[in-house]
Amino acid sequence: MPARVVIDGRAILLARRDDLPLGERWDLPRDGDTIGVVEQRDELVIERVESASEHPVAPPLAWHTLDALRAQWGRAEIALTADAASVVRGIARDAIVLAPIEGETSIEIAPSLRMIAVRTPTLPPAQHTNLFVIGSRDAVLIEPATPDRSELDRVAEWVGALEATGITLRAIAATHHHVDHVSGARALRDALAAPLVAHPETARRTPRGITFEPSLADGSRIVLDGGEPITLRAVLTPGHAPGHLCFLDERSGALIAGDMIAGVGTILVEPGDGDMALYLESLRRLAALDARAIVPAHGGVMRPPGIVLERYVEHRLARERRVLDALTAHATPARPGDLLPMAYADAPRSAWPLAALSTEAHLIKLEHDGRAKRTERGWVAV
Repeated sequence: MPARVVIDGRAILLARRDDLPLGERWDLPRDGDTIGVVEQRDELVIERVESASEHPVAPPLAWHTLDALRAQWGRAEIALTADAASVVRGIARDAIVLAPIEGETSIEIAPSLRMIAVRTPTLPPAQHTNLFVIGSRDAVLIEPATPDRSELDRVAEWVGALEATGITLRAIAATHHHVDHVSGARALRDALAAPLVAHPETARRTPRGITFEPSLADGSRIVLDGGEPITLRAVLTPGHAPGHLCFLDERSGALIAGDMIAGVGTILVEPGDGDMALYLESLRRLAALDARAIVPAHGGVMRPPGIVLERYVEHRLARERRVLDALTAHATPARPGDLLPMAYADAPRSAWPLAALSTEAHLIKLEHDGRAKRTERGWVAV
């Protein structure tokens, strides 16, 4: 599918793919003049215009002056594809497209904060995990996620192309130890000659044969020198997994959130590995960071972070109330599965096996809060 680009010397028109049929002229509401035409060239659809206009255009088209576009991008308010980033930097003048959530194209969430989605063994409906390379000279890769050989080759080729521009990969980091976040770690370490780093709790739990240096702690800062200097701050957010780290780009305000939230699917808090009370506490901690954009491991960029995180807390607490109501209504001690028809009446039965794990996590939290009790025969309300 060809990508669409719209350029001129002073402004850029962002258009999603296939929004404008080939050969069709289009109008901007500027004195009724027709000022653009669509043509095909080298797999791109190029639209050149005679002059810039800051007048609004009917969705999905939108004008941005270059200075405003750079400012928004710098604040992580918009994400650009690699070609778009080149335009905004002034390196190229003939490519700008809106970023897809998943696919072959990399995007820059903020200057030098790049992301691609790679296929991973993830719980459906998610099928990809986002992988990041951050830095304009010194760089770090976050989420060595994929075990797929073709995807590993694609990542190595992508990083190699970045290194050809003067970037040096200093480390490979993981947010946590789950298989869809670390299963490519050893292969990427060997291919890219960069050390693996993580929180000590993550390093202790990675699968056999994958060894991370336990060098990251809550508040650790990764300073990346270059033309666009970046400092990443590690934020400890246990709950989904022990040792789970998020990474805040202190320059742009973009937050790499791992599995604290999801743009595709849901977040499983599984007893033993996860802790519902800690998970809720970690969500509230992230909300207090006042980030400008939040990027989950699965799905696209989410904004505004404060509202996204608040809704996650509200959703979990609402589910907790349903679990407690179901437990209270149960005449005898209950197992987590006994509560699903009432607590998860809004979920399809196909989701109930995972819902039973979440229900148990809620029951453990309720016990900690003094509102439920585990007995030999099952759970009871207090």
